[in-house]
Amino acid sequence: GSVDIDANDVDTSGMASAGIFAGAYNGTATVKANSIATQEKYSAGVFALATGTIDIEANEVDTFGTASAGVFAYSLAGDVDVTAHDVYTGGNYSTAILGITGAGNVTIGSNGTVETDGDDSQGIYAFTPQGFFNIDATIVQTHGARSDGINGKTLDGTGSILAATVSTDGVDSTGIYGYANGSLLINVETVTTLGDNSPGIVGKDPLSDVQVHFGTVDTSGATDSGGIYAKSTNSFVVIDSAKFGGGNYAA
Repeated sequence: GSVDIDANDVDTSGMASAGIFAGAYNGTATVKANSIATQEKYSAGVFALATGTIDIEANEVDTFGTASAGVFAYSLAGDVDVTAHDVYTGGNYSTAILGITGAGNVTIGSNGTVETDGDDSQGIYAFTPQGFFNIDATIVQTHGARSDGINGKTLDGTGSILAATVSTDGVDSTGIYGYANGSLLINVETVTTLGDNSPGIVGKDPLSDVQVHFGTVDTSGATDSGGIYAKSTNSFVVIDSAKFGGGNYAA
């Protein structure tokens, strides 16, 4: 059946101790929470699994252990909708917000700060094989290696990434990566990357158009850290800048 959780403040200090776990193996999952904190490894702040839709609303989520995502939402065949204000993760392999579905749409929104300190810890990640993804964020910061700021991908649908400020410090850490198969829009005010092999913005769509609108893109890596790479195989590419301070690549 379905699961509905409405919580105020949740804190855990043990290993493999998620703040909130919602498992709806034949239905939907809904989670609302004010403040969630976990201390040890394998302890996500919110961990939601469902066959149907997932809807998560959280004000503040903090995790400090290894392999401890801030918010992890996976639906087998329904839409995933995550809204969070501030999300912080301190451990390696601890992406702040993940929204994944096997057959549906993914929507992720944050009007606060999303921040990760560990390696292999992306800020926001969205994936669907057939459906659209929409990511709307205010501030996204990652400090570890192999930690993209925002990463959104659909194999059959449209994609949209909107953000005010995105920054990455580590190597192999793209600021914004977007892949769609139906049209892709990336609209961001400021992107900054400091590490090697860390492009500012990458946007790809083999089927339809790619549009990248931005204010400032700055990359400091010594190698493979171009400002913008945008590619569409069968349609057009638009790159529109008010101010740009890096390499510009469109193919």
